Amino acid sequence: MRTWVIAAVVSGVMVTESNAYTHEPKGSIGVKKETRGKQLSGLCMDGDGNIVTADEAGRCLRVITPDDTLKALVKLDFAPQAVSWSASDKTVLVAGSGKLAVLDASGKVVCSASLPQADIPEDKAKKMSAAERESLASRYKDATSVTSSGEDVFVTIRAYTGFTVYRLDRKLENPKAILSGLRGCCGQMDAMASGDTLYVAANCDFEIGLYDREGKKKGAIKKPNGAKYFDGCCEPKNVSMGADGSLYVAESGKCAVNRFSTDGKHLGEVGIIKDIGGCVRVTVAASPDGSRVYMLDTQKNIVRILQKKD
Repeated sequence: MRTWVIAAVVSGVMVTESNAYTHEPKGSIGVKKETRGKQLSGLCMDGDGNIVTADEAGRCLRVITPDDTLKALVKLDFAPQAVSWSASDKTVLVAGSGKLAVLDASGKVVCSASLPQADIPEDKAKKMSAAERESLASRYKDATSVTSSGEDVFVTIRAYTGFTVYRLDRKLENPKAILSGLRGCCGQMDAMASGDTLYVAANCDFEIGLYDREGKKKGAIKKPNGAKYFDGCCEPKNVSMGADGSLYVAESGKCAVNRFSTDGKHLGEVGIIKDIGGCVRVTVAASPDGSRVYMLDTQKNIVRILQKKD
């Protein structure tokens, strides 16, 4: 087995990469009539190891067991575009089509709010009529990620220029823009919070940016010269944290998942799904024991499984 060492990524940390995937494609979730979505836009794992899928066209969430059995169907009054699980209070965060909501484990809405609205730059707004400003603002109500840590909720929205990350409290109040002007390809900008760090999949910069809760950059997991990951036109697309505290990072150029430590060490190639193509969202999540890694397939509107090899 061939192994090679690549240059430092974060703060001088050496990165080791192996050419052997630890997982292989093994079936799908969401293929049965009752579990299949119309237009999947995101997924997450709940505290019981079930997969929660966001169906934008169906305006609902589905809680699905690992054997593809529907456990719950949660109807929403808006189109969900991003979803995440909050382990600290066992709630589900949902964002999309101008709205943000927190649901309890039974699917009941705990609280909701309108998505923060990014302002149109003053110099641009002065040149527009009221109708033009209203029309433009209506196009920037999409959410690309929602996540939480401690008392903070973070939501990423499409803004006038690039993407903006807002921080809110647990009641979804007091929004504050902490990051703006983020560049994302094909409408993709994913962020995941853990501890005191917000991990942003800055795909146009070929890195995972590390930020504090105020939006101050603390570091980055970058692509070193010669690395076999982040090698699409704009990568990586999505990031998630496993139960072991490692980062699962997905890219859509070759639909591969790689694993990293939070200080930037490459922990190995997880797996690849060869029949997904294009600059697409590939939301990723890992089972609690790491034996399965799930990847969103927006082309077939199902969830693909990467199973750990024997």
